[in-house]
Amino acid sequence: MIHDFVRLMVALVWPLTILILVCWFRKGIKDLIKSVTEAKIGNSVFFKFWQAKTDVSAEALLPEPKDITAPSAAKWENTANLFWLGNDLEWTPQTALRGAPKERILHGLTKCNHHCSELGLASSEPGKQLSALKTQVESLPESALDRKWRNNFAEQMYSVVRGFDVLVKQHQPDFRPDP
Repeated sequence: MIHDFVRLMVALVWPLTILILVCWFRKGIKDLIKSVTEAKIGNSVFFKFWQAKTDVSAEALLPEPKDITAPSAAKWENTANLFWLGNDLEWTPQTALRGAPKERILHGLTKCNHHCSELGLASSEPGKQLSALKTQVESLPESALDRKWRNNFAEQMYSVVRGFDVLVKQHQPDFRPDP
């Protein structure tokens, strides 16, 4: 009977020690877990843990619209370009906010500029803002893309979104955003 009790106590030493350490250092462990952004298992399985708390809705960052007009050469019939411009305008700031490298941010900006150009909107106010943002990112070193820069970049991108929003709504005056 005593022998069984001793074996039980020996078996519980490690789990109890771990439990005590986890309780003792729980705040530090929580902070450490929150700071993990990626994990690699072996050579092929790779996980990225994005910092979803930095996701920002476009509505929260959009300034009041300016009085802008679309160039007369706008090609509103290019619906696929319009669709992909909207997609890339959302994808690019969210990618930046999630800590993507400069190369991925530039990829998004390049696609945005392409679709903007294909729509004949490159000379519009939001088109010019978009081009200026791409030039700015190209000139920055990777190390400059800190959290503050990323938040500011997202705000600027959502200003561009708002500009395109105004242009598109002007083209479709009967637009209804909700059912």
